[in-house]
Amino acid sequence: MGEKIIFPKNYEQYVKKAVAAFQLGRMEESLPYFKEAYQLKQEEKINTFYATALYQVGRYQEAKEVVEDQLAFYEKENQLYAFYVSILIRSHYFLQAEAIIKKQLMRKGNDSEKITWQSLLGFSKEEQKNKQVSQEKKIADIGKRVLSMMDKSYQEQSDLMKEMDTIPFQSYLKLAKLLLQNPFVSGLIKATIIERLVNE
Repeated sequence: MGEKIIFPKNYEQYVKKAVAAFQLGRMEESLPYFKEAYQLKQEEKINTFYATALYQVGRYQEAKEVVEDQLAFYEKENQLYAFYVSILIRSHYFLQAEAIIKKQLMRKGNDSEKITWQSLLGFSKEEQKNKQVSQEKKIADIGKRVLSMMDKSYQEQSDLMKEMDTIPFQSYLKLAKLLLQNPFVSGLIKATIIERLVNE
């Protein structure tokens, strides 16, 4: 009773609409059609189109999940496997990506394949730097707002605390010390900080 019935015309219509939008560069528009088509029939070709469209619109985690549904297919072809690794990098799975890259560089292959994998290694390092810079900017921004917390409402202080939970613990600790010393910070906020510190 719970099995999905595949109507070939529906599948063909989804594929036709998805590919048409894809070829016009309208990736966002193609996604619902690729999703419907892929749910009806898990074909490798549709998987690659679907993953590419997701990648193009910056939905890297979803692209990773779609590719991993057919990972054995991607592993067979150098360019497809490299595409998967670039998705891993964009999704910030750096260790997993670099393990694959190093393994591929150890394999015997032609020069163009080695260049591809070396380029991906460089891309991974660059993306890690970008992530680090972005994280530092985020911490600095939160730090500035923490220092001006005394003129914020309880709700604004509470929202800022939620943001603080997303930063590394060492940075959190520095900001927590400032907040605990600030007489204008709500007692509930201070209790939340102490609770987090105790639980770490």
